Amino acid sequence: MAFQVSPGVVTKEIDLTLIIPAVATTIAGFSGRFEWGPADQIVIVDSENQLVQLYGKPTLTNYVDFFTAANFLGYGRTLKVNRYVEPTAANAGSSAALNLIKNNDSWVAPTNEEEWIARYPGAKGNSLKVQWHDGGAGTTADYTYSVTEDLDGLTSGFSGAAGLTLWAVGTTSGPVPGASYDHVFRIDTANGDQITVTTISGSPVTSGYVFGLAAHSGATVTGIGSTHAFVGGTAAEPLVSSSNYDSWEHEDQFQIDMPFTTSWFTDLTGSTTGYDGVNIAVIDEDGEFSGTKGTVLELFEGVSKAANAKKFNGESNYYKDIINDASKYIWWGGHPEQLTDAAQNAGLTTGGSVWGTTVTVSGLTFSTLISAGSTAGFSKSLSGGSGGVSMDRGDIPTTGSTQGYAIFSDPETVDVNLLIGGDNQDGVTTLPVGLVDLADSRKDCVVFLSPDKVDVVANDNPRESSDSLTNVLAFRNTKLNKASSYAFLDSGWKYMYDRYNDVYVWTPLCADTAGIAVRSDEATETWFSPAGFNRGQVRGVIKLSFNPTLTQRDALYKDQVNPVVAFPGEGTVLFGDKTLQSKPSAFDRINVRRLFIVLEKAIATASKFQLFEQNDAFTRAQFKNLIEPFLRDVQSRRGIIDFKVVCDESNNTGEVIDRNEFIADIFIKPTRSINFITLNFIAARTGIDFSEIGGV
Repeated sequence: MAFQVSPGVVTKEIDLTLIIPAVATTIAGFSGRFEWGPADQIVIVDSENQLVQLYGKPTLTNYVDFFTAANFLGYGRTLKVNRYVEPTAANAGSSAALNLIKNNDSWVAPTNEEEWIARYPGAKGNSLKVQWHDGGAGTTADYTYSVTEDLDGLTSGFSGAAGLTLWAVGTTSGPVPGASYDHVFRIDTANGDQITVTTISGSPVTSGYVFGLAAHSGATVTGIGSTHAFVGGTAAEPLVSSSNYDSWEHEDQFQIDMPFTTSWFTDLTGSTTGYDGVNIAVIDEDGEFSGTKGTVLELFEGVSKAANAKKFNGESNYYKDIINDASKYIWWGGHPEQLTDAAQNAGLTTGGSVWGTTVTVSGLTFSTLISAGSTAGFSKSLSGGSGGVSMDRGDIPTTGSTQGYAIFSDPETVDVNLLIGGDNQDGVTTLPVGLVDLADSRKDCVVFLSPDKVDVVANDNPRESSDSLTNVLAFRNTKLNKASSYAFLDSGWKYMYDRYNDVYVWTPLCADTAGIAVRSDEATETWFSPAGFNRGQVRGVIKLSFNPTLTQRDALYKDQVNPVVAFPGEGTVLFGDKTLQSKPSAFDRINVRRLFIVLEKAIATASKFQLFEQNDAFTRAQFKNLIEPFLRDVQSRRGIIDFKVVCDESNNTGEVIDRNEFIADIFIKPTRSINFITLNFIAARTGIDFSEIGGV
């Protein structure tokens, strides 16, 4: 209501409680090469254990990247990780056809003949196997098989024995490998079938034989007298071939037996023979995920083939939805009976509805994968995964790419305060320079870098100290010939223990220096220097690749390289706090740079609420009253020595107001860190009074 026309009372509120918000200072970003996990997507990781769960354990290929991330997490709790994979990478699949699904947001149903696809790209997905079992309807019948020839050493000669398979005596393919039998056979039948053995080699079954027997679960065998010895059976030889769907390798891990009709299907249609249920197991066939071959990674029990199937709570029970929403290892690729390969369709029961059909009140029966001699895809090992790890770590933002570190380029959508460089070898770009450019562009974070490994390590041993000095300075002045207050360079790499592979490895110190900055924030304030004996201790160091002497530290510091030094009895310490800014100013120290990042980010965030307000004395006074208490608080916490805020007619002139602008000048005297200490010891005569000595 702009104006009141008639008398009345109008209540309005004016909010003068605005404050400067707190801003994060300890969030780091890192783009790395990992064998597994979501790619081209930022994931927040808060511990080394979570890093392993998401991206896998370190290998001889990617241990530098893994421990760069893990070393930072030893100091800080928030690391934004982006896994980089090259464009030619592929997810493993059940038909080894090429698919690239980088993360959950990029999934699309494949157009090729895939039933299952590894969740993420890379060769590690080749370790996965998927088994699924729907049991079919099954039949009950009595069969009489007559064996017309002596079975010993033969592979054929059965009459009426389409489901009777012979193993040669003493071979490793029998129910107990290498055992000695008189006669060995396997009976393949449907669940509940009864087998009667009447004759062997034309003679009635009598006593004195030793049989090797493997029958389906639920089948019974008669006609062989109790005087005969039996070796093997289903426990000794689980039947998991594609021709057998009534007894399978992981059947005992499911509580629901197949064939199965879900209660939802029965409630909707009244039918108990729709057979829409299916059990699915995800197996670590090669042990790459669990460390043990054949480990069951995931079980999906009693899920439905019906597209509109529901659980009791109304959530989807459609097996495609369940797999795609809940599995950590696979994607659904396609319904098995809809694949075009004739071999894949050979065992399907005819007359049933295809998987993925929407069920209505009319009754129907779903097609099943059970059929004797079927080659349908009951068990599929995934293959074709590639490109999980390469030397490339992604393009830098100048290319316009969204890969690698470019994903961190937008400060409005990605909040990071520290960027960790890691290994500088990237195969495509000059990574250190690109990272400095990225930080310069954002202007709200600091990038932490280390020299190249070859500069300080040769043949897995530290280089000569003089060679390391020469190489590190060359790295700074040639490969990283940049001046920026948003970058921080240390002097080398550290030797540490890899507990996953029981070896010692070299890793760059930049993760530690970034972590030290976080630890310093948590112990004191962002504007305190992270260096020195109080806050600069480095964790997990066996030895340094380069432990510079005082003379060498002088040379490094002159060129903005911050030494990391191992002092006897005092540990390994970050012994410098210079940024890469070569121009002498307050911003050549990291504590001042990070102080101004905090001040600028916090005040800019609060200033957004002044947009579109009236540019008058009231708004300007309100703004000053918002800023000054915040700066006094920072001053009381030893961040600044003094400050002054000017926001009045002197800098908001008529011309400025007419341009729809608003200007505030904020003067800051930052607190400086102590880099040099001078102790003057003055000897005086015994009889002299100190007041007589000048300057005392």
